[in-house]
Amino acid sequence: MTRIYSGDLLRFGSDVAEKGGRPGATTARCVVARASLLRPDGSEERERPPESRLFRPGVDHDAMDDLRAVTQTLQEALAREKALEEKLIKVGEEMLNAKRRES
Repeated sequence: MTRIYSGDLLRFGSDVAEKGGRPGATTARCVVARASLLRPDGSEERERPPESRLFRPGVDHDAMDDLRAVTQTLQEALAREKALEEKLIKVGEEMLNAKRRES
């Protein structure tokens, strides 16, 4: 059994990608939570000691959360751009076909 400490990140499940979907797209994301353990008097339990084999020094969790959010926003923007590009190609093809029919 592994003891948890305040500040630990707990991950439940895993990211799931749909087969045949666009690269990098996830249909279901894992749940990530940061533990905040409080004593009965309201004070916070200690953080994981450096001697622990699970200790990860210097991880700025807020920066990682920001990086994940930016990455997700970029992936969504790229997906929208690709969809618009495909629509533009389709409209161009339809215009060419219409011109050919007129000739």
